[in-house]
Amino acid sequence: MLALACGGSGVNVDALAPSPPTLMIATKLQTPLYIVLDPARVKPAYEVERIGTISNMGTFVSRDLKQAMSEYFATVHVVASAAEIQAEDYVIADVKVDGFKKGTASNGVESYSVWQMTWNFALRPSDHEDYLFSFAGISQSDPVVGSWNEAVSGILERALAGLLAKWAEAETFEDLRNWEG
Repeated sequence: MLALACGGSGVNVDALAPSPPTLMIATKLQTPLYIVLDPARVKPAYEVERIGTISNMGTFVSRDLKQAMSEYFATVHVVASAAEIQAEDYVIADVKVDGFKKGTASNGVESYSVWQMTWNFALRPSDHEDYLFSFAGISQSDPVVGSWNEAVSGILERALAGLLAKWAEAETFEDLRNWEG
């Protein structure tokens, strides 16, 4: 095992495969979801202490977040801006990754370095001005992992798991089903 203490050469998100748990849904929402991947809100790369560059962060949205939300929506598209949306009725989601930072975790005896990602996800139906659901989360790596890829994959998986837990708790799926009619 590698304690996250030595330097790294970076992590390419394309090479990772986070797989968060999802709820079982009998009937998906038929209204399309459009996730906006704005490079000003989700930078292509983040410089992170000791890990190096975490590259291709857009993949977290275009592959991982899209896959997670595909459990609830029959159709999920990733677009660069809301101007690309051609549908009349839709749900739009905004995503923002604030960044990554080093933190500390303790088991009561020893302290460990951990890495954290702060991020946001919010969505609203097309006829709403304000968000129906908004999430802000911090996810972190395990204190001891075998590689930097494993550390970042764990961060991304926990990020999605935290979002989906809040999604279920807030009953957003039911609210959207009622909106959909």
